[in-house]
Amino acid sequence: MTQERTTRRMAWLTENWNVQTVIAVGAVGFTALSTFFTLGNQVERLNEWRVGHDAYHKDRAAELATLEGRTEERFRTVENGLRKIDELGFRVARGEESNNSTKEAIRALETTVNSQGSDIRVIREILERMDGKRSELRRPTQP
Repeated sequence: MTQERTTRRMAWLTENWNVQTVIAVGAVGFTALSTFFTLGNQVERLNEWRVGHDAYHKDRAAELATLEGRTEERFRTVENGLRKIDELGFRVARGEESNNSTKEAIRALETTVNSQGSDIRVIREILERMDGKRSELRRPTQP
């Protein structure tokens, strides 16, 4: 009976399994095993890459934070400079207004001085006439 079973199994194997099937099953098995081990190695490499990549991103984030701090400091410096420039513009405008009002005051003063100068001429002429009349009155008339 054992031999009969063995014979039946061999018959069944020879009927259902031929050399091509055995080669195909072997190739599939080999492929499955090599894929399993290759994927395991690739997963390890992927994990190593992920750890390295995360470290790279942490380093890059720190570098970017440093650069951002420098940029913010530069912006503050530029803003302070712009405020000073705005103040200078305001000061220049106030200076121009002051100059214009000073010019107007000087023109008014010139006008006043000119009118006083003409008044002084008129007064001088009047005084000269009066002085001339007095000197005529003081002269003794000769017979």
